Amino acid sequence: MSFDWEQFLQFAANLSQSSIGPQEARERCIAGRAYYAAHWLARKFSEKIQPPFKEKSKKSVHQHVINYFQNHHNSNLLQIGIDLDRLRNIRVSADYKASQVKNWTVKAQEALRFGYNIANSLKSMSSITKQMPLS
Repeated sequence: MSFDWEQFLQFAANLSQSSIGPQEARERCIAGRAYYAAHWLARKFSEKIQPPFKEKSKKSVHQHVINYFQNHHNSNLLQIGIDLDRLRNIRVSADYKASQVKNWTVKAQEALRFGYNIANSLKSMSSITKQMPLS
C-alpha cells in the first residue's frame, strides 16, 4: 500500500492548529511537510503520464518535477509548477536559512496555501487525464 501524501499535508495543517513545541520550529516544520506532500503528489501525477524520474540526486529529482510542470503547455499544470517552486523556496528557507525570514507564521500559512492549491489542482486534473492524456 502506498503512502497517502494528502495525509502528510493534513498533518502540516494540524500542526498549524497545535501548540506543540516552539512556535518557529513548528512553523518551519509545516513548511517542510507542505512542500514534501505537494512534491510527492506532483511527482506521482507526472509519473502517470511519463516515465518515472531517475534519482541521480535529490535536488535533481525535485527540479525535474518542477520543470515538468513549469514547461507544460497546459496552463493549470504550469501554475502547479510555479506554486511548487515557490513552495520549495519556502521549504529551503525553513531548513537552511536560519535568520532570513522574519515572520514564520505568514510563511507557514503560505506554504499550506500553496500545498493545498497544488493538491486540489492535481485532483481536478486527475479527473481530466482519465478522459484524455495531457502529454
